Amino acid sequence: MTTGEVIFHPFLEALTPMLNSPIWQRRHAILSAIAAVAEGCPDAVLDHLSELKNVAVRCARDDHPRVRYAAVYAIGQLCTDMDGAVQEECGEEILRTLIEVARGREPRYVSRARREHSWADGPSVDRLQAFAGEIRFEVERPEIH
Repeated sequence: MTTGEVIFHPFLEALTPMLNSPIWQRRHAILSAIAAVAEGCPDAVLDHLSELKNVAVRCARDDHPRVRYAAVYAIGQLCTDMDGAVQEECGEEILRTLIEVARGREPRYVSRARREHSWADGPSVDRLQAFAGEIRFEVERPEIH
């Protein structure tokens, strides 16, 4: 059993209860764990990529701003550490989510969403080119203070 498998299975067991908790710190913690697991156990994450992406996208719309920030960070880690799998499998949904966050009114979260856009520029992701203009507009738009 690999280190990723040892860590990943208990992580999956904790995912749903923490995600559904009314306590924002727990939702924030599970998103931080998604980011860490994506970085440390990318092979184990690939089989559950869609589920983890759904968690992050859902939490990007959370009521609590720190949970939203953690969600955008987790999206960035998934995109960075999965070697193009996120872009190929669910890039359009991720870009729509980042654009939505970038249009927000909270400068810290807008900045994080803007930083995470660069993964969409990879040469093997031609189908995401339709979003290139829209995401660049959001990235280049002056921040709201």
